[in-house]
Amino acid sequence: AMGTVAAGSQEINDPFRDPALESLRGKKIAYLPISIGFDLAQAWGGVVKQQSQVYGMEFSSQDPNWNTDAMAQGFTALLAEQPDVIVTQNPDMQSLARLMKQANAAGIVVVQLNMAGAVQTDAVVAPDFIGMGEQIAQKVIEKCGAGTDTSHKVSIVQGVLTGGVSFYQVQGINKVFAEHPEINVVSSQAADWDASKARAITETVLQQHPDICAVIDVWDGQGVGTGAAIKQAGLSDKVFFITSG
Repeated sequence: AMGTVAAGSQEINDPFRDPALESLRGKKIAYLPISIGFDLAQAWGGVVKQQSQVYGMEFSSQDPNWNTDAMAQGFTALLAEQPDVIVTQNPDMQSLARLMKQANAAGIVVVQLNMAGAVQTDAVVAPDFIGMGEQIAQKVIEKCGAGTDTSHKVSIVQGVLTGGVSFYQVQGINKVFAEHPEINVVSSQAADWDASKARAITETVLQQHPDICAVIDVWDGQGVGTGAAIKQAGLSDKVFFITSG
């Protein structure tokens, strides 16, 4: 009896596999990040391209090179080309909202990658940035909160103010800090994902507040500049620097 069951089970095929593979074959997938010229976007795009080849899909990509207008123009061009799937990374909460709704209305599947916008599409693939902000703030509390022999001063270097990575992380950070009135946020400025701007902002903050306890940068790409400013000021062993990426 056992032999009969085993032999029979070998003849059972997955009834869903072939239809799924066939539904992907020949479909067109377009990749539109805010820029292809940085490590994360290259990694994401590389995997999407690789998997599209595995499943017989046609892959294309565009590089707006951090230009929001160019990104909107690229998305508009994709609406005319009618790919089956658009994988895009929102530069901010609103810039692509209308275009994504148009794409969905036209039957194009829209996947928001890394940074979610203000409208709901078929899927969002991204970290929990609010939770990440809460974790970052908790680590700052450990270093600079009540009971620590510090100034309790903190600086936040944001990215683009309405960019999902920055917007939601800062929400999480502020939520935790609201429960710790001893924390004094002396600066919260936008560096627009630019390491040189992050460095200039932090240099000024350190000059104004040499006793600062911690500096938060919402993305390690621009945090390179923030960290360089702290190091140049000779405060690497005194200022707690935390970032994410």
